[in-house]
Amino acid sequence: FVADVGAWDNSRFLLGLQTIQNTLPSNTFTPITVTARHAATGLAVAWVRTAPWARVSLHPGDITGALRPRAGVTLTLAAADGSRRGEARGVTDLAGRFSLWARDATGRRLRPVAGDRVTLDDGESTLAVDVPPLSGAWDLDAGTLTGPALPGARLEVVLWNPWRPGEVATPATAADVDGRWRLAGIPLHPATHFYLTELLPGGDQAYYCQQVPMLYVAPGSPAVEVQTLWEIEADVALVRAGRTVARARGGGPWSRNVVLTLRDAAGRPVAVQAGDRLTGTLDGQPVDVGVGRFDARLDAATARITGHAAPGARVGLARDRQVIQAVQATAGADGAFVLDAAEALVDGRPAPGVEVEAFQSVAGHNLRARLVGPSLVATLGGRTATGRATPGAGVTVTRSEGGAGSTVADDAGRWTITWDAAEPALTAGETLTLAVDNDQAHASTFILPDLSAAIDVQAGMLRGTGTPDGLVSIQAFVGDDVEPVTLSGFVDGAGRWAVDLRDRGDGTASLDAAQLRRVVVTGVGDAGAGRVVVASASP
Repeated sequence: FVADVGAWDNSRFLLGLQTIQNTLPSNTFTPITVTARHAATGLAVAWVRTAPWARVSLHPGDITGALRPRAGVTLTLAAADGSRRGEARGVTDLAGRFSLWARDATGRRLRPVAGDRVTLDDGESTLAVDVPPLSGAWDLDAGTLTGPALPGARLEVVLWNPWRPGEVATPATAADVDGRWRLAGIPLHPATHFYLTELLPGGDQAYYCQQVPMLYVAPGSPAVEVQTLWEIEADVALVRAGRTVARARGGGPWSRNVVLTLRDAAGRPVAVQAGDRLTGTLDGQPVDVGVGRFDARLDAATARITGHAAPGARVGLARDRQVIQAVQATAGADGAFVLDAAEALVDGRPAPGVEVEAFQSVAGHNLRARLVGPSLVATLGGRTATGRATPGAGVTVTRSEGGAGSTVADDAGRWTITWDAAEPALTAGETLTLAVDNDQAHASTFILPDLSAAIDVQAGMLRGTGTPDGLVSIQAFVGDDVEPVTLSGFVDGAGRWAVDLRDRGDGTASLDAAQLRRVVVTGVGDAGAGRVVVASASP
């Protein structure tokens, strides 16, 4: 649309914009750019708008979309009977996009459910979305996904699996007159992610995201990890020679991945062995995995990983759970394999905080051996250091301003060392030396960075100092049992950083500084990470 400004009054101009919007798909972030150009000078100003729409997620539960650019947005979540369940406030970005979570009065995140109404108000316009039914249930044996939706509604589906690179499918379907949909003949395995988008009248959307749970099993360890997206309820039994010898249960709301420790009736950990079976349920769905031999060792001098798997099995390598397709091997008749891991390792070893694992897929689940680059985060002003290392490895941390402490990394590779109160508190500039399994020749040295943080309730700000031109990672807690809000901030050249909780202008939800109970700030220096914990003075 091109027009002479002199020929258009304001009402006709806005009507023209609305006409443009009505021609655009409202279920995509489609920006409309309007440019006013002075004919004589060529100077121009531009205005960007995104067609208003909303996407309501039933799982995990966020509400996204677009409204007026740089506008304050109020979200209200109401139940079918009209009672208010929760609310949220935020600020749209320059294109009008936003992302919000409804929270109850205690700050707990809420998921919309079928029958709820989501109302969004930017001060000029209001969007209201009645939440439809939408979910997905899988049957791995039949290779089907099924679930409810509005009768006749169209659904767009995306499936992919991070452990099966290249396995992607984008089928489409529709609900029948009874409000049921079904997909068959699709790639469906443990760790398959599926994303459901239900197209609603008027261009809004409902959304549902889930993953088929997957087990990570390390023969020789009592730890079994369950991979999921948001949460899981897991109940797993270890069966040996036809008899249940150990069991583990875990998970719950917002648990994310869960590490289970198999224990016998007396509470003692029981390591998984070749020939065992793992049976039970993951979110109510049955699981049954046979465990074979799998082990792996790293030769740092050659950057090769050698080990044993089932004869003829394909063995792969992953770095931070991203499959390295170029690194694979086939176990020989005796089960032996060799992986050339030079691409994944720095100087023959994992970099600090990086996890490398050799794995073999069994019925879609992974047998694995983990190698973790040792990492360290120290709480400044306190006497505690935490980090990661290869599970079961001995960890020793020696302080330049105090004594040494030792511990053993747990089955998930986590470790914690706390020094006695007689030792001085950890401070910026102190050097910590981390050695794994007494390997002093390859010990890591960490210099704790300068870091501080403070809550300014009146201004609605977090402020502090850090390593110049660095980055701080922030976790803001509004309750002890509430999922924290994750933020980040850039440290300027003078070593100062600030985060505006109320108006960040990035389309995300605002936070009320007065509701904060605790803030954890982590900053990374040249060689090491420091952490500060700030408690709010508010009750």
